[in-house]
Amino acid sequence: MPTTSARLLIDAFLTGDAPSAAALLATEATFHSPIRDYAGADRIGSVWQAVAGVVTDARLTSVHERDIE
Repeated sequence: MPTTSARLLIDAFLTGDAPSAAALLATEATFHSPIRDYAGADRIGSVWQAVAGVVTDARLTSVHERDIE
């Protein structure tokens, strides 16, 4: 089960609230898309906002997490 902060991020993104989801990212976060990698919460937020504008009725199918040491 995802951690509380991960679950908040997932829920925000799935409801189309990309800015709130991105605000939960670490400043140095990296998002790996099939097209390219995006570094930084601000840059990721811009990409997620564009995705939220075209994806409707998103739903959770699985969560992949790893511990960061």
